[in-house]
Amino acid sequence: MILDGLKSGMDQLSDLVPDQSSHANDHQEHTDWAGWDSWVNVAENQKSASRKRRNKRAPISIRPGSASDLEAANRVIEACVMTWNIPERVKRLSLASYRYTEIDLDHLRLLIAQDHNKKIIGVAGIEPAEKSAVPAGKSGLLLHGIYVEPKLHRSGTGRQLVKRALEIAKAESYAGLLIRAQPDAIGFFKAIGSREITTANSRKDYPHQYWLEV
Repeated sequence: MILDGLKSGMDQLSDLVPDQSSHANDHQEHTDWAGWDSWVNVAENQKSASRKRRNKRAPISIRPGSASDLEAANRVIEACVMTWNIPERVKRLSLASYRYTEIDLDHLRLLIAQDHNKKIIGVAGIEPAEKSAVPAGKSGLLLHGIYVEPKLHRSGTGRQLVKRALEIAKAESYAGLLIRAQPDAIGFFKAIGSREITTANSRKDYPHQYWLEV
């Protein structure tokens, strides 16, 4: 009788005492979730910092080029040509045709992109386009070439050079820009809103031509 009463009392007491194993499991689960939340917060902070670094780019300025810029501008051009998806031998043989000279400045204008240290990081050439090359009833400037230091691709430099060329075209009453694109640059020109135009002679004319309205 006494033993039965004692057993009953112990059972009631055990009901009042929390299950330690269950409490331990709950604590472990809480610790696991806290660790997961901490990891997620670190990952989100890293993503946020990366976005801020991308958005906080060094200022770029665009100015007219001159003969004194040719050496530095040609270094940028050469670096770009060497990244093109063409055979190495073709790259080296074609380099001379892409370099600008003082003679070129007699008929085209250079646009120079420079960073905050006034280092030349991009270059573009513009000149009046032949009427037969632009869409019917239009007049335009030929974007003779646009080059940006390879390590600065996707920095916005190319877009700023195109923007300045469009501003000049508009100020001089041209309807747009005629673009002759290297295959590697087609995606860029499509992304900024240019449209492909049909060439009159596919064998003779430059194959990848685009038009960008002002």
